[in-house]
Amino acid sequence: MDISSIPKVFWYSLSISLLSLTTGLTVSSIFATSVSVEVANSKINLSKNINSVQRINQDLKNKVEELEEIDKAYKQLQQKYNRLLKSTKPSVTQELKELNREIQKFQSRVRKIENEDLKEKILQNEEKLEAINEQISVN
Repeated sequence: MDISSIPKVFWYSLSISLLSLTTGLTVSSIFATSVSVEVANSKINLSKNINSVQRINQDLKNKVEELEEIDKAYKQLQQKYNRLLKSTKPSVTQELKELNREIQKFQSRVRKIENEDLKEKILQNEEKLEAINEQISVN
């Protein structure tokens, strides 16, 4: 097949139409809350909800790690405080007061949030994510 006989206008119009199609699809996918693409008779739903569930899940995991670190530090402070409390030397009194202040700072800063509650939320979000993935694979 000789493509040199095809006029340049055809190639220009083909390029412009492909460019406009790509631009249109890009703009519609940016502004849509969910995009549906059909390829080879299988429909794929791409949703912003998947990303938000993954982000929330990651935030919850970070919070659990942060709370575990705070809990560990709090327990260490309490152990130090109890050890110093058993010692009755006058030089220890100042250290006791400082440790007591640090413990009070922890108590005022940290709300009592159970790690189990956060872990349950993580599991719920993972189940939602799996349901969304199953919905994508079914469609």
